[in-house]
Amino acid sequence: HMAMCNEIIARQLISAIENDRDVEIAPTGADARAAVEMIMAIFESHRRKSRIELPLKNRENPFAEWNSERG
Repeated sequence: HMAMCNEIIARQLISAIENDRDVEIAPTGADARAAVEMIMAIFESHRRKSRIELPLKNRENPFAEWNSERG
């Protein structure tokens, strides 16, 4: 179910960017959780400088990871 939510939210996000409009409101908690996971995946991808697969394997906050890596 989570993978399907991720795909739906990703398609909505891409459509919103391509059509210069707001993203539709997530109708369920699962959809909202999928959206947050994708946002966190963007930051994790930047931190690791690589592609990230969904669902995320690393469930830690990428900002906390950055801080711990900086010393």
